[in-house]
Amino acid sequence: MAAHHFCCCLPIRLGAFLISLFQFVIAGFIAAALWYEVSQWHGDIPTKTKVTYICRAVYYTIFSLSSFFGFVGTLKRSASLLAQYASYLGWAVFVQIVLDALYLWAFFTVPRDTFIKDCINGSTDQNVINACNNFNKWGKGYVIASVAVGLLVQAYAWYIVNGYSHKLDSEIERKASVPMDSGYKYAAAGRASTEALTGPSYNYPYADQAHSFGGDAPRYDPPSRV
Repeated sequence: MAAHHFCCCLPIRLGAFLISLFQFVIAGFIAAALWYEVSQWHGDIPTKTKVTYICRAVYYTIFSLSSFFGFVGTLKRSASLLAQYASYLGWAVFVQIVLDALYLWAFFTVPRDTFIKDCINGSTDQNVINACNNFNKWGKGYVIASVAVGLLVQAYAWYIVNGYSHKLDSEIERKASVPMDSGYKYAAAGRASTEALTGPSYNYPYADQAHSFGGDAPRYDPPSRV
């Protein structure tokens, strides 16, 4: 069933506008951060880590561009752009599941000692060491929760944008079914309705002044004013 409102009571167009705007900004920021992280790699980086980061960077780059076109579509009320954006969001949910599974696999298969060592990265700051140890302790729950919330948000975004796309399609079909000129149109009168005006005159009984109704009455003489 297509959505009709955003967050229960807000206009669905506002929802599509906010979703496309935030996804464009956030996905662009994540893509930039991932590409920056990749550019800063030095030394021996595990292959699965490289593959995970590069795949996610490419995904978020494409995601940001698609969200930009969706943002333009909401401003222009373009059903075609929004349909493409909704279609991409539908595929993005599936791709997000695959990437999140790959990310979780890479995160949980790295030995904890190696993870803490890479996190500390030779730092002697006790705060950094404590932060890395705490993340190793509590980070699993945070990672799983962030993945789950991200998937739910992504699915809801597709639901809203897809609903607005269907709404625009319905409006276009409704306008196409209504005649463009539904006002009054002049219809020329038929021959029968004009014969009384253009036909010859005929004499008939009591048509003359002497035999007409009131013909014998005295002529009306209005009183003169004093």
